[in-house]
Amino acid sequence: MVKHTSDHRMSVLANPRHEAFAQAVASGKSATEAYAVAGFKPHQQNASRLMLNDVVRARVAEIQALGVERALVSIESLTDELEVARVQAMASGRYAAAVSAILGKAKLHNLLKADSTSPQSTGLFTFDGSMLDDLTDDEMDLLERVALRIGLMVQSDQMKPRKVH
Repeated sequence: MVKHTSDHRMSVLANPRHEAFAQAVASGKSATEAYAVAGFKPHQQNASRLMLNDVVRARVAEIQALGVERALVSIESLTDELEVARVQAMASGRYAAAVSAILGKAKLHNLLKADSTSPQSTGLFTFDGSMLDDLTDDEMDLLERVALRIGLMVQSDQMKPRKVH
């Protein structure tokens, strides 16, 4: 038996241990681990049998789908908010804020990884240059202008040879 909430989107299994089992499986636990987490005496065959239950399997799929949907909505909405902040910052000449928005988008999409030991590291983050392919031409132009302005880049005609010690 399945109970429906008032908005009819999420169903909760009537048996609380079955619900706990479904949630544990949906979070990545094996059926055997989830069986014990749900309060059952550990038993691999019973765990496998419960996992074959159509209602339980449907609930696991429902929980997993909801998790993916929430994650996508969060990433999309945060990306949109950061883009609005970037556009407003550029329009008002606040380049540092624009860079912060760009970096925020890069972090959100895992384009920057904290790692001070990498040879490509800026000291705080490792930059994966292959991810630049996803930027628009306007974003690339902005990134270059800001990097030049704050001293992260120099134009090739301004480069001076370094002395090697």
